Amino acid sequence: MIDPKFDEERNNADISLLDPSTYKYGLTHIGSSLSEAQMMGATYAIAAAVKYGSKAVKNPYAWAAGEVAANLMMTKYFRNKETAAEVLSAYGEKLLQNADNFDMD
Repeated sequence: MIDPKFDEERNNADISLLDPSTYKYGLTHIGSSLSEAQMMGATYAIAAAVKYGSKAVKNPYAWAAGEVAANLMMTKYFRNKETAAEVLSAYGEKLLQNADNFDMD
């Protein structure tokens, strides 16, 4: 059974890197933030590749089309990843709720 106080703190937590007391409640939300950081890193990497690659090959339309395609693929990948994480989270919460409803330990 999830402690109601812990559940309330977890749902209202704002994790701060500089405040270790927020880690206990905020770590359950870190997956989404990590995914967003990965997406930002991938976007910056693609932009840097286009910036420096376009200097080597003077066809801006090809590089622009490549950047759009790469960003669309990354967005699709991370959206699917986020959806799968939400499904897994909902499934886990439903299992915990049913275990609580039937007094299972």
